[in-house]
Amino acid sequence: ITVTVTPQVIREMKPGERSFFTVSVTASPNVPRGRYALTFSISAREIGFRAAQPTNVETLQRYLRDNNFSARVLAAESLARMGDRNAIRYLVRTAMRGDRDARSRSIRALGSAGCKKQTGVLKSLLYERDGWIVGNAIMALGMLRAEKAVIQQCLHVRDRFVQTCALAALAMHGEKAPLPYLRRLLNDRDNFVRAAAAWGLAVVKDKAGIETLDKLLSINNVMLRVFIGDALVYLARSRR
Repeated sequence: ITVTVTPQVIREMKPGERSFFTVSVTASPNVPRGRYALTFSISAREIGFRAAQPTNVETLQRYLRDNNFSARVLAAESLARMGDRNAIRYLVRTAMRGDRDARSRSIRALGSAGCKKQTGVLKSLLYERDGWIVGNAIMALGMLRAEKAVIQQCLHVRDRFVQTCALAALAMHGEKAPLPYLRRLLNDRDNFVRAAAAWGLAVVKDKAGIETLDKLLSINNVMLRVFIGDALVYLARSRR
């Protein structure tokens, strides 16, 4: 019996990246039929934290053309923060169409990068039927500290995630009234609701909010982890 695994080695995986293995089993004609136990093991080495290295526009533009989406959106966010029009167009294009993960990452990147001129794009996303997209657009508006009145209207949408994002975005605007509601939502049954509530509380350095973000990172859900990762990056940048 011959067992082959392809590929045998993956040199590096970025946060949020997925990969697949193909397992092939062949047997010669003289091998008797029956059930055979096969044991597989995968070993990986976690690189861990690396010291931040200075980069340049040329490097970021190269990553904007990378095959990996995570690399592209991170590069686009950094370039957009510098006012790069191509990067902003890429984020807008991806925010408007694509799968839910790609759209939500690009939407949040527009907020994190301070793209205030794209407020109209973000407002248009509030009419989507998908609460995940609407909620992320609200968070982006909160990061931009824009359209406070529009965000307040979203409190009436019958979607717990959307409502929680609206409360969190108002906290980003400096409102204190949402904080008691956000604290109660830390115990919600929906982990995305908990994450949005924790983000809003962490903005005001609430200990329970920060601890909840830390706990939720241990849950094996890529979209949840990336959402929390964006929260942590936003919090770090806002405290500089």
